[in-house]
Amino acid sequence: MELSDQSKDFCRQAMETEVSNVAYYLAVAAAASNKVVGAIFKRIAKHESEHLSLISKMCGMEKPALPEEKALESAAEH
Repeated sequence: MELSDQSKDFCRQAMETEVSNVAYYLAVAAAASNKVVGAIFKRIAKHESEHLSLISKMCGMEKPALPEEKALESAAEH
């Protein structure tokens, strides 16, 4: 199925959001003050990565690499 330009743009925007989410949750997991909180955020990152894989596959686009991103100090404290 051929995607319209608007649909391709929606897919690109969704992938950008998912990439940001994965990087953020991994950074929070790494900065977590205990193993349970770290494991929770690591699992959420895995789900976001699965969303990214699905969107890229269904839209026929290459899955983008994940950027390095540091967690916000206030988020890491939770």
